[in-house]
Amino acid sequence: MAESTLLRALGEPARGPSGPARVEVRGWLVDDRSAEGPLRLVDCSSVTKFEVQADPTGALAGQLAVAVGESELFEAGIVGASPAPGEWHLFVPGATDGLLRLLEGVAAEEFVTVVEVTHGRALLRLSGLDAPRVLSLLCGLDLSDAAYPSGRVTVAPVAGTRTLVLRDDVFADELSLAAGDAAEEVDVPSYLLCCDRSSGQWLAERIVVAGAPFGLELEGYAPYRARRDDV
Repeated sequence: MAESTLLRALGEPARGPSGPARVEVRGWLVDDRSAEGPLRLVDCSSVTKFEVQADPTGALAGQLAVAVGESELFEAGIVGASPAPGEWHLFVPGATDGLLRLLEGVAAEEFVTVVEVTHGRALLRLSGLDAPRVLSLLCGLDLSDAAYPSGRVTVAPVAGTRTLVLRDDVFADELSLAAGDAAEEVDVPSYLLCCDRSSGQWLAERIVVAGAPFGLELEGYAPYRARRDDV
């Protein structure tokens, strides 16, 4: 059974009255701790992940309609991102049957490469008003709202690790933030960070260190997932 990045990186949290420290999500052991602070790191590595390649001007590109450098939220909570022409990363929090039928249908018309990389990639979500400040300590990207708005995606070194950086803002109530905590912001900056699983522990630890002065808290995927329909 696979183990989540945060569990491996930071050790098993103490058991509390709310229940066991680990729960199983689709064959993964994930942390069930909850967070209450405005800056949080969540391990989403148990999400099913696909890397897809096809003709950037072909039928699949037309079906997905995700521009290079951008991302989209599809039905069933699927997040699709295109960091390069003819390349898509698909993150699927639920059943994959519908997506696979779509890909198989398009593959009958053109050559499409689909690789499931769920167990080969770590996926973290960093959320909070201070998330851009924390992430800027670890990479050279311009993370200002003008240069890197929600929906933007690229591949860049983060803490020296090749990482897909996808900005995917969340609503304050999805983090259970009070209106005052949100500082009158409707959307809260949030980043999906996907890297090789072998580097996931390193990346998680670097984020924890960088986020400590800002009050970063860790939250398990199980309670986080209960509040959201997507990744």
